[in-house]
Amino acid sequence: MIIFVNKDKFIISMKSSYFYHNLPYEEGEEPDWLVNIEEYSRVNSLRVYLLKNPVVDSGHEEYEKHFLLLASGFQLCIVEEPDSENFESFEEDIKGDIRYLYQKYDYRSKMGLYSKVENELIKSTKLGDFADIAGLMDKLRLSEPLQKRKSELLVSLCIGSINEIAKVGVDVPETLVEKVRHKIQLFDGDQTRFIYDNRQQKVIKIQGLSGTGKTELLLHKLKELYSLSDDVKIFFTCHNRILASTLRIRIQQFFNYMKVQKQIDWEERLWCANAWGRTLDPDSGLYSYICEHYGLSFHSYSNSTSFDQICKQALNELRSQGEVKPAFDYIIVDESQDFDQNFEELCKAVTSKQVYMAGDVFQSIFAEHIAKAYNADYLLGKCYRTAPDTLMFAHAMGLGLFEPKRYRWLKEEDWKTCGYSVKRNGDRLTLTREPNKRFDGDDISYESVKVYKRKQTATIEQMVCVLIDEMNKENDNTLTPNDVAIIFVDEKKDNYNLANQICIAIGNKYNWETNKAYESKKPVANSVLVSNRNNAKGLEYPYVICITENIADNHQFRNALYTMLTRSFIRSYLLITDPTYKVPQEVKDGLHQIKTTHAMDIKCADSDEEKEIGMRFEQAKRAMSLKELVEQYVKNNNIDEVYVNKILEMFGLIDITGLEEDDLLEKIEKTTDLLMSR
Repeated sequence: MIIFVNKDKFIISMKSSYFYHNLPYEEGEEPDWLVNIEEYSRVNSLRVYLLKNPVVDSGHEEYEKHFLLLASGFQLCIVEEPDSENFESFEEDIKGDIRYLYQKYDYRSKMGLYSKVENELIKSTKLGDFADIAGLMDKLRLSEPLQKRKSELLVSLCIGSINEIAKVGVDVPETLVEKVRHKIQLFDGDQTRFIYDNRQQKVIKIQGLSGTGKTELLLHKLKELYSLSDDVKIFFTCHNRILASTLRIRIQQFFNYMKVQKQIDWEERLWCANAWGRTLDPDSGLYSYICEHYGLSFHSYSNSTSFDQICKQALNELRSQGEVKPAFDYIIVDESQDFDQNFEELCKAVTSKQVYMAGDVFQSIFAEHIAKAYNADYLLGKCYRTAPDTLMFAHAMGLGLFEPKRYRWLKEEDWKTCGYSVKRNGDRLTLTREPNKRFDGDDISYESVKVYKRKQTATIEQMVCVLIDEMNKENDNTLTPNDVAIIFVDEKKDNYNLANQICIAIGNKYNWETNKAYESKKPVANSVLVSNRNNAKGLEYPYVICITENIADNHQFRNALYTMLTRSFIRSYLLITDPTYKVPQEVKDGLHQIKTTHAMDIKCADSDEEKEIGMRFEQAKRAMSLKELVEQYVKNNNIDEVYVNKILEMFGLIDITGLEEDDLLEKIEKTTDLLMSR
């Protein structure tokens, strides 16, 4: 699904995410053959692309007709339209473009001579053959797995979804973990529209669930914009400092494997930093740079001032100066759901050309910005990280959909925005998600989510090893430490002792290293990640073990559980450590329903229940002040209340500008430990 803007009016267009074309036909005026092939792609869940030419530095504007048909697992097909000229020249140019891309990205090193690949995988046909779409596709269909994989790599080249050939390889992966390690990234129809479209509006917004590829699209857009000229100025930003550091590394890596010839001039033409920054260090953040550039007052973090208020103050100061000369040509914002309207207005005010903003529509169960997606220009509904069954179970647990007490109730429009197909029958709602076919097959061919409860006779570390053994067995004993993450969902000080025991057990049994993320604050290669929920942002692992004592009855826990369950590519485990805890029958039945029908059938909330849910939700989502966070931490951990003021005094001595609630909680914990050790 994609949303178009037409004269300030938002129009929802149900374009298929399986299909993309850039042929010169207006929506609603497509010829029958084009409608038929789009329907073929949708019915067969097959990504099909019709392009005037591959994504290269220059197009072929002189060819008004003819086009290239692309489908993963099929021969590439150059199509001649009737009553037209220059087809031989067009065919030669298309093959030349593909050859250029093939050589530029070093595909020869893995796939061999281009001439052989061209003979095997590139064909020509006439538009008349589209009268029988199924017959044409059957002729182009490849049967050998290796040829199908080579086809997918060529398609990715042509649509601009470049893969690092040395990393993904050509050999057909066999096990699930190998399929994750060597997965070919291929834009779907919605993502390709973003790459190809050339919108002229000042702010362009992408919205989608976590795992829908938004950051990758922003990197592609950054590469395109940075290559436009030698004097373009771009600021790439986000809310979180750690994410900004990660993005800076990713940008460098992305530019390297995309063979970007222009060197990155950091802090001259390109900046990548969090949105706030630090005083006396203008390059440390977008706001700090703006303050320095325009001579504005810089405001640091305080317990009573939000970033939105600070952006509003900066806007007012800026406007009081009269005409504003833009500091940047483009600003690119990741995780835009973390920002309010004043930040967007500030970005617009200091940018000469465009602002690109990408955000999650449902990053947490407290998200109020689902409705914002209706104002997006591109709405991405398919999650390519998390299996559909896992995502459904995560939503069900986070929102309490199967239980008598719900934590959040979404409107039908919100469910559709989150990528669900919705059917209502009386007071029942059936929610389903399309299979993603992420690993050259259906996601429903294996169990992507499992719930285990510890037995009285087993220790927690023994249970963790049982799960690792299960993972290793189904991958022919090829599992590595990099494939596993262990996350504690609930916040208990005993978890640190338990983490130590788990790390010792893993080291003894598998001779693997472990990385305690709450100590290292970074990923460590060749080690199993062990983390609390405060250090699990941005994690993506083939297998994730979520450990909790029980399924707690509060919004904060449910939000953490929802987030952690969606961190896996292959499977998420929910390990309940209290052997006496009884998993609610509704949860068991709901999980069984998801596994057997790949759907959720839930009872709709009536008006009274909606009102009750809304009241609880509003109370739970209220942002706590620093003092309230400290008081809650002290109470939850049975610490003497006299430490509250002492902790607050310590916080007055450190810079906490721009820190999110999870980061603040972590600093509260460290500060408390320091004070109590004196």
